[in-house]
Amino acid sequence: MSKQTKQDKEKDEKDKRIAVAINFINTPNLQNVPRSELEKFLKKKGLSDSEITEAFDKAKQQKEELKAKEDEKEKDLVAKLQQYGGIPQQNQASEKFINPQELKDIVDKAKISNLISIRNRGVTTIYEQILSLNNLQILIISNNKIQIIPQSIKNLTNLKVFHASCCNLQDHNIENEFFELTSLQELNMAKNQLSNIDRFTSLTELVLLDLSNNEIFRIPQNVDKLQKLKLLSLRDNHLTSLPVQLKQLNSLKKLYLDQNALEDPHRVLKQNNPEPIFQQGIFEEQNQ
Repeated sequence: MSKQTKQDKEKDEKDKRIAVAINFINTPNLQNVPRSELEKFLKKKGLSDSEITEAFDKAKQQKEELKAKEDEKEKDLVAKLQQYGGIPQQNQASEKFINPQELKDIVDKAKISNLISIRNRGVTTIYEQILSLNNLQILIISNNKIQIIPQSIKNLTNLKVFHASCCNLQDHNIENEFFELTSLQELNMAKNQLSNIDRFTSLTELVLLDLSNNEIFRIPQNVDKLQKLKLLSLRDNHLTSLPVQLKQLNSLKKLYLDQNALEDPHRVLKQNNPEPIFQQGIFEEQNQ
């Protein structure tokens, strides 16, 4: 083996050791382990001091780059929410149905844009033509009179954003199949009549969740399943206490709790967790 070939092989082996070390250092379950303990483990695995230092430096850079991407993604989601979240009351349409030709046009456009918004139309159903669009990513049906979110909504397997605020929804109006939409990242069901939110914890990809202005009396104890949740609005409900599992939502940045009957939310939310924000949440749909 030539000297150059040997050097290349040694470099490849070193790069592999460092790559494995980076993945190890950035393992989510090890983020609270002291660096000294991680270094001891890596030394046992045969890494030199310089390799360990390089691995920690690169792991930090990788984490910062990932955070930057997540922050940008969050900004995009918030921008969409603010863009599609509501419409001034004076612009409400009086039409109580969507005629077949218009519905066809809406569906045809959605096949290109992957977006449908039918707010303020007084409709009582989510049309089956819409529920057949399995590539649909954004569906806005706010401020209607939707009688039921049907089983066939499970066909929208790529749905990421769903707004159904001001639809007079009750718990029994939402079929279980809705909670199989595991691609959902943003959900707005504010200003309805929901009281039991246990099923919402199955939507583990959620980043933004607005359940404000409902009839909710408690937060389920398994809320910690929503590990990707960054913004949560539960303002204007009937909450009197908070489960300690809220502390385990490591991604949570903003939590809106005003207009509840909470005695001391700070007792649960402390240390490295977000402070509750007693103000109007960004999810609130204006002038509805």
